[in-house]
Amino acid sequence: MCRTWCQLGYIRGIGMTARREYYDWKDVQGMTQDLIQQTSHLKFDSVIGLTRGGLTPAVLISHYLGIPMYPLKVGFRDHAGQEQFAANGGLLDQHSNLQALIIDDINDSGATINHIKQHWQLNNLTFAVLINNTSSEAEVDYSCVEINKREDDVWIVFPWEDWWKWKK
Repeated sequence: MCRTWCQLGYIRGIGMTARREYYDWKDVQGMTQDLIQQTSHLKFDSVIGLTRGGLTPAVLISHYLGIPMYPLKVGFRDHAGQEQFAANGGLLDQHSNLQALIIDDINDSGATINHIKQHWQLNNLTFAVLINNTSSEAEVDYSCVEINKREDDVWIVFPWEDWWKWKK
């Protein structure tokens, strides 16, 4: 459903070709409304937006639901061949007794979502993304659009990425 809303484009990477799929603000609004509808049977105490891509849909959902939104910084860095993880994890510790909706723009590799699930092991977290890569290592509870990056080499471009390059 949401896929038909976007424009398609192509780029050439180094040694490979990846199809770019562009989503505009109307697409994001529609997908966010879809996630709100999918989760309408649940009651949340807060919305947690994963930086950076999850912040915009998280703010939209928190305003609609009238509940607080908190940013959660999660990042992976490769230093000298060792993966290091950084997060403001105290946020989830503070929410250990609350029902939280965790939002991201895309479940791509699944590393971020799996790290949150494994590190905090809280049963009160519901994961929702605008776009879910079904070949990801992580499972989410709710999504709007499903892709499979093993079958289709696609690079998703959201309106908050490269917005200055978009045609008016």
